[in-house]
Parts: sequence; structure tokens; C-alpha cells
Amino acid sequence: MKKLLIMFFLFATVGAYAQQDAQFTQYMSNKIFVSPAFAGDKGAICLSGIYRHQWTGFEGNPQTQNFNIDMPVGFLNGGIGLSVTNDQLGFEKNLGIKLSYAYKTNLGSGDFSVGLALGMLDKGLANPQWIAPDGSTGASDPSIPQGDQNKIVPDFGFGLLYSTDAFFVSLSSLHLVPFEAEFTTTSSIKLKNHTYLLGGYNIELSPELQLQPSVLLKSDLASMQFDLNINAVYMEKLRGGLSYRMNDAVAVLLGYNITDQLSFGYAYDVTTSQLRNFSSGSHEVMLSYCFNIDIPPKTPQRYRNVRFL
Repeated sequence: MKKLLIMFFLFATVGAYAQQDAQFTQYMSNKIFVSPAFAGDKGAICLSGIYRHQWTGFEGNPQTQNFNIDMPVGFLNGGIGLSVTNDQLGFEKNLGIKLSYAYKTNLGSGDFSVGLALGMLDKGLANPQWIAPDGSTGASDPSIPQGDQNKIVPDFGFGLLYSTDAFFVSLSSLHLVPFEAEFTTTSSIKLKNHTYLLGGYNIELSPELQLQPSVLLKSDLASMQFDLNINAVYMEKLRGGLSYRMNDAVAVLLGYNITDQLSFGYAYDVTTSQLRNFSSGSHEVMLSYCFNIDIPPKTPQRYRNVRFL
């Protein structure tokens, strides 16, 4: 596919907003990516990794890797987490690292959490090759960055979570401060605040079978998108479901708990937008591992004074 000067509009002379945050079809298994309030929510030390290859076959398609580790910390009355995300779209590359802390307290029949995230975003361009419809490269235009570029900006997030054994609901806001990464005096990428509303419910049909519907609403104040999902879980081992993402895709999800600690997930998106003419869909693979560290109590020690045997 011929490369066009599409990304030029990201670097207009007045600056531009960054692309929408990376998206995941298996968001219900990767909640800490959406809100820092989920740090330590599983009550164990959890490591998870997810890889998304979006719009397969489309040149410059988004490719995203995300790694998380989080755990409860008793003396902090909550949990902590670390998240690393590498996201590439065309010439644009983004590396985000953030630390999360969630304060948790009992409220009614459930738990209430307040989360904060502090981190940084390394935003850049990797060997951009601008080609306009007339064949020019924009090398003489000072508003079009040439060569590798990258800038590091701070990043902040905030989240609220209320959860019970039956349901959960979370409201979060990421990129709270609109920091700007300047590449030239006339071109830049400006962070855009993103708001997420995430909720889910657990319906127990029998001791062996549960239905878990969920919804994720995403907004950058200029536009809104939502994901609808329903998963069925059998014997707490096998899960499968369907998702719909507005104006983008429908997806099939499969998962299996290999052990009580190790879980695998896969999602395949069928593109429903006009990109379906150029893409064979999106693939997403996830692996997570949760464990606890049991510290045995200290054995009482006895000492004898030689004067009093």
C-alpha cells in the first residue's frame, strides 16, 4: 500500500492531539490498564502480558505490548502496580511507564478504592517517510519533522472503583495534564485527557456456569466509543465470549485457566469499519500469572542464662 501523508495532520502548525490510547478487546482481564484503582484488586501478586496486532495486513497498523505487575500491600491499606506499554502506529512510537497506588476501604457490602498513577510517556517518530500524493516528501517544510524524533513528558492518572462479589464499576481519567511533546517549533503532539467508565456483573447460572457481561465507555471529550462484552465461564476453567466495539469490530474471545495461577486468553476481532477492505482482522494474546507468598511465622527462640541452668 502506498504511504500517504496522512500523519501530517498530527503535526499541524498549531500542534495536534495524540492518537486515541491503545485499546484491548480483553479489557476485562486487563483492568489496571484502564484505571489505577485496580492495583492489588485480585488479592495476590499478579503479572500479566498482552500483545495486540490490530488490522492485520494494513500497512503501519497499530501494534501494542502491555506488561503489568500489581499486588496488595497491607501496611499501605491498598495495592501498588507497575505498567509498561509499548505502542506503535505507523511512524509514531509511544512508550509509557507508570506506577499506580490504590487506597482501599470497606464501604457497605463491598470495597471502595481510590487510585493514582504517576509516570512518563516517551513519544516519538521512527524514521518517518512522508510521501504526499504529488510524490513530495515535505523535506522543505519546517512544520514536518524529519528523521527520528522523541520527547519525554510526565503523565498522571486518577481512578475510582467500587466492587462487590457480584459487580464492579470504575470511573477513571488518564492524561490529566495536557503536556505537549514538541518536535519542531511548529509541530508537536499534545496529550488529550481520556475518561473511562468500566463496569461488569457476575451472574451465577449454576455452580458450574457463570455469565459475566461488561461494558467499557471511552471518551476524549471530542468523541466517544464503547465496548460491550459477555463471557461465559465454565467450571472456573474455560471461558468464551463475544464483544462489540462501536464503529470498529465484533470479536470472539477464548480463555483457559491452565492452573489455578496461570491463565491464557485470545481474542480475534472482525473489522466492521471501512478498513475491512484492507485488513483481515485483529489478534490479541494474553497471559497472566498470580501467586501469593506465604511467610511462615517465626519459631519462638529460647535462651538460657548460664548462671541459671
